[in-house]
Amino acid sequence: MIFVISTVFCSIVTCFLIVDFCVRKFTTYGLAKSIPGPYMYPIIGATNFLFSSSENKTLEIAMKFCEAFPNGFPYWTFGFFIYHCYSAESLEKILTNPKHIEKSLSYKFLNSFLGTGLLTSTGEKWFNRRKLLTPAFHFSVLNGFQGTFNDQTSILISSIRETELNRSGGTHLQQLISRFTLNTICESAMGVKLRRIDELDDYRNQINRIGKLHVERITIPWMVNDWVYNTFGKGKIEHQYVKEVHDFTGSIIDKKRKQFRSDNRKKDTSPTNDIDSDLENKKRFAMLDTLLHAEEDHRIDAGGIQEEVDTFVFEGFDTTMTAITFILFMLASHQDVQQRLYEEIHSVVHKDDYNHCKYLDCVIKETIRLYPPVPFIGRVLGEETEIDNVKLPAKTFVHILINVLHRDPRYFNDPEKFDPNRFLDSEFENGAKHPFAYLPFSASHRNCIGQKFAMMELRTVVSEIVRNFVLKPITRVDEIYFGLKIPFSFNLLLDERTDNIIFLERNEMRELNK
Repeated sequence: MIFVISTVFCSIVTCFLIVDFCVRKFTTYGLAKSIPGPYMYPIIGATNFLFSSSENKTLEIAMKFCEAFPNGFPYWTFGFFIYHCYSAESLEKILTNPKHIEKSLSYKFLNSFLGTGLLTSTGEKWFNRRKLLTPAFHFSVLNGFQGTFNDQTSILISSIRETELNRSGGTHLQQLISRFTLNTICESAMGVKLRRIDELDDYRNQINRIGKLHVERITIPWMVNDWVYNTFGKGKIEHQYVKEVHDFTGSIIDKKRKQFRSDNRKKDTSPTNDIDSDLENKKRFAMLDTLLHAEEDHRIDAGGIQEEVDTFVFEGFDTTMTAITFILFMLASHQDVQQRLYEEIHSVVHKDDYNHCKYLDCVIKETIRLYPPVPFIGRVLGEETEIDNVKLPAKTFVHILINVLHRDPRYFNDPEKFDPNRFLDSEFENGAKHPFAYLPFSASHRNCIGQKFAMMELRTVVSEIVRNFVLKPITRVDEIYFGLKIPFSFNLLLDERTDNIIFLERNEMRELNK
């Protein structure tokens, strides 16, 4: 009798949960249909638009929706409601509200790869991690990385001279640039030098494979479910790629942990005093050192360190590589801009002064306006919010289309034109007509913690390449295909400059000034 009652009770509860789920999901279907946007069919919603012949075609359709609906449009499929947003006024409302800090559904796919580190976590965990890691990106720490930026850039320049100059058919440079960005993030933020080139190339290849799988998964609604993806999709293949990536980052942590413990043993056997201890407590450390100190204080565990190293190695490698590649391509395609930049670099006395080159900053900013390394970001609304005169309920997924925002004529004059001068002439520092119309590093509470690091690295490497080489295009700008996962299929020609600049070291400058 008890078994029968329990079975009936469980059946009633299950039915109630199913009905509740369906009511909530299909209520959003009615909301999606009430908002101007693509036609929503029952059950499948607008899924048919995703199943085009190629990713290129899918994005072409999406861009037509953006043109037809200038502020945003809804998308509903199999119970999932997503609002696509790209008006600066609405984005300011979303990004400045601390209740909207949770990342959207698409970030969930990164959990097997990055865990719930700073990029993907939310709530108290995100707040504590942000607080823990912010000192690692203080200007006093970043200034100490300039030597690493210079050294790794010199290695890159030498590699280009050895393998890429006057190459028949041009050069892609992507492999060399990926080695540069990966070496740089590991040696600076992680404090570990990488020795084997094959390790670098293997990591890059696995990241590219994982990225392609994520793009496929995003466009297939029923693959959102982990069980379905792992059973019927490519989950097992992805897990193998992820394992190889984790082995790579795990080896970085192991090397640094051994070094960290060795350094601590040396300190324990050295005489000290209270003043030394106070100075040590106030000292700011690079990122992985910060995490290992926090582990000693029980503020993070080994799993948390793995999450953050995976997150920062990936972001410091992938997005920076994308930015460098596009900057070089735009300079090759605009010889007048390249010449003006070279003249500015010619006026610089020391490499460290690149951080004060205004036109260089304009070139970088304009390139990542047209080709943002992260084309879209996502949020979950933490409360009911009115966006574009539509009341969206709490828990709505919002996709912020940065690549659309950055080319909106409401905020940028002649937005399709590559014009670094716009950042010199605009009333806003971001070159736009609205403070939230330019978001290459996001904004407000969840802005990119490493944006100053990235800008210092970009200034150094771009300046040195332009100082040493003349860049010429092979691929035309209109041949670039801009997708969810940006491909690197364009070629450049590189010629050695004959009027190279010779820099003086700081100590040589002091001798001359005596």
